[in-house]
Amino acid sequence: MTSSQQGGLLSPSCKKLEEMGAILKGVVIAIEKGEREREFGPKERPNWPIQTLAKIDIVEGRVEIVE
Repeated sequence: MTSSQQGGLLSPSCKKLEEMGAILKGVVIAIEKGEREREFGPKERPNWPIQTLAKIDIVEGRVEIVE
């Protein structure tokens, strides 16, 4: 399964923007779901600081906001 099949479009999108000449100063994620690690983080992409507006988990079919 590729990252795009898993919903992991953030890294390829950011890489493509850089290839097109964009200078990324940071990344904002509206909703981060689940406990799994982000597809990339500060160690892999130190020039792309990531900010998340809301973190959620799905528990028994319901959305729970994580602090």
